[in-house]
Amino acid sequence: MRLGQQRSDIGNWPPGGYCEIAAVPKKYPKIKGALMYLRIVIAGFSLILAPFASAQAQVTIDVSKITCDQFVHGKIGATRPVGLWLSGFYNGLRNNTSFDLKAFEANLSKVEQFCYEEKNFTVPVMQAIERIFGQAK
Repeated sequence: MRLGQQRSDIGNWPPGGYCEIAAVPKKYPKIKGALMYLRIVIAGFSLILAPFASAQAQVTIDVSKITCDQFVHGKIGATRPVGLWLSGFYNGLRNNTSFDLKAFEANLSKVEQFCYEEKNFTVPVMQAIERIFGQAK
């Protein structure tokens, strides 16, 4: 505060001072209008684009066609989540509702070792699992 200025004078701007919107001087009314227009346009785009921000593409994968190459090189997703899905699928076929993490890790390692061999790149992962662990019952 300047010497002799009252507290109530702080909010009062002198002529040619600043207006409330974005501190634009009063002598530039076109800028004030442009800023207001810009705010309206940005708000409009935000309202238009908001529903699309949460939309995600849904992808369907035919797991029987996933090859060893795609599996071990992460072309369809990380190896562990795909392995978990496959483990759940085969445990479901066997009516096994328990999950043994150590057994899963060991089995995933066996499948990865089999699939990392270049001669097995074209083998579907489901066939690889059946070759390693025997036919699903």
